[in-house]
Amino acid sequence: MHTGFVTGNARVPANLTQVNGYSVAADYGDIAAEMRAAQTDVAVMDRSAWGRLQLMGRDRLDFLQRMSTNDFAHLPAGSGRVTVFTDARGRMIDRAVVYGWSDDILILNSLGAGHQLTSWLRGFIFYRDQVNVSDLTPATAMLTLYGPRAADVAQ
Repeated sequence: MHTGFVTGNARVPANLTQVNGYSVAADYGDIAAEMRAAQTDVAVMDRSAWGRLQLMGRDRLDFLQRMSTNDFAHLPAGSGRVTVFTDARGRMIDRAVVYGWSDDILILNSLGAGHQLTSWLRGFIFYRDQVNVSDLTPATAMLTLYGPRAADVAQ
C-alpha cells in the first residue's frame, strides 16, 4: 500500500517489512521528518495488515454480546466500542474495536489476526443464529491519518 511519503517536492521511499503477507512501511529513513509531518502537516500509516471483520444478520448484536467482554446489546448505529474476546478460561483471544452500523458491524482487530478471529467466531455460531462472519482483510485496505491536516486530506 503506502510505500513512501512526500515532504516538500521530494518523495521519500519506505523501508518495507513483511507482516502476515503484507508489505508495510517499517520506516522512511528519517524519523525526525516523519514526526514533523505528524505534528505540522499529515502522516499516513498503512494499517492494511490489521484485521477487518464484518458481522451481518439479525442476531449480530446478540452474538457479539455473548462472545466479547463489552456491552453490545444496544450498540447505536455509527458508534464504536473497544472489547476483548476471551476463551472459556478467560484467556484473551484478541482485542478489537467494534463499530455498529444499521445493517452490519465492523470489527477492527489485531495485526494479522483477522483470519484467526473469523475462524474462532464462526465456531460459536449456533444452528438457529442469523449471523454471518466475513473476513474483509484481504479485499480491503486501512489507512490511519495523523496530524493537523488529517481531516482535510481525508476529505
